[in-house]
Amino acid sequence: MNVEKHTAWAAVAAGAAMLGGLAIRQSLEQAWKLAMREDPPLDPSARDVAWREAILWTIATGVGIGLGRLIARRGAAAGWERLTGQAPPY
Repeated sequence: MNVEKHTAWAAVAAGAAMLGGLAIRQSLEQAWKLAMREDPPLDPSARDVAWREAILWTIATGVGIGLGRLIARRGAAAGWERLTGQAPPY
C-alpha cells in the first residue's frame, strides 16, 4: 500500500466529513428554529431540557450529521477518482 496516497486520502476524507457535518449541523439548527420557534438545546443532557426536545434534537443531529458526513465522503471519493483515476485507498 502506498502510504502517501493513504495519508492524503485520510486527510481528504476527514476534511470532507468535517465540512459536511458542519454544514448539516447549521442547517439542522435553522430548521429547528423554524419548526420549534426556539433555539435547539445547547446540552440535551441538561436537566432543564425537556425529554421530548432532548430526544428529538439528539435523533436529528445524529441522523443528520451522519448523513452529511456520508454524502461528503462519497463526494470526496468521486473527486479523488476523477483526479487520480483510481479508487481511494481505503
